[in-house]
Amino acid sequence: MELDGYNGKNGVLDDVLEVHDVRKQYNDMMDCIDMDRLGKKQELKRNFRLISIFSFMCVAISTWVFVINASTSGLAAGGTGGFIAVYIASCFIYFPIDLSLAEMLSIAPTAGGQATQYHWTSEFANPRVQKCTIYIAGWLLTLSWLCGVISGLFLTGQMAQAAILITHENFDARPYQIWCLVPAFASLALFLNTIGAKHLALLEVFVAAFFVLGYAANVIVLWAMSPKNTAREVFGTFNNGNEWSSTGFGILTAQTATLYLIIGA
Repeated sequence: MELDGYNGKNGVLDDVLEVHDVRKQYNDMMDCIDMDRLGKKQELKRNFRLISIFSFMCVAISTWVFVINASTSGLAAGGTGGFIAVYIASCFIYFPIDLSLAEMLSIAPTAGGQATQYHWTSEFANPRVQKCTIYIAGWLLTLSWLCGVISGLFLTGQMAQAAILITHENFDARPYQIWCLVPAFASLALFLNTIGAKHLALLEVFVAAFFVLGYAANVIVLWAMSPKNTAREVFGTFNNGNEWSSTGFGILTAQTATLYLIIGA
């Protein structure tokens, strides 16, 4: 498809876009134009559609799934009322950060992806301090990714061990078993992101469906079978579970759990 007939992103007839190969060429052409405007070379190819992108978002921003097992420390530190209050406050604090990221994305719509700290430092840093800030951001990002990936694999190993313990009551659970599962899950992730990369779009759809169904099953069971508290008990219970010098400071320590729950933002 030649660029001579290009009249904007809506300049191609809708009936032309119904043809898969032509639509793909059109998308690749638009990506090349956007990257050329930013002075960059187009390197990635689109293999995700709307439903697979939506599924990827459900999986990547999966903190709504981990609310069930990641809220324990926050509830113990500040009580139900304190944990809910800190969670709502943290969401409001994070909202301007999301707006800032959205503004930067509208200025330079590139696939910065999860490397946004390094990418946006490179894009918007002052030229006089650009190299230094990029170096620091790059190392911080690398270390955070290493810790984040390992912690995710460790959490997956814990859940696998818990599932075995539920189905086999006589199972002797040991900490080293979790670490033995970490390399296994890491190898699976490596395989899916290299050899199985061309099938990731389809896999994301199945994983997202599994996430939603599994989350619904947990919520329904807890809702139906767990003991009920009154609204006053839920929203009015403020504790200093970790016995800090004041209740207010103890409730603030619950923010470590809330930040984990909104990290997907």
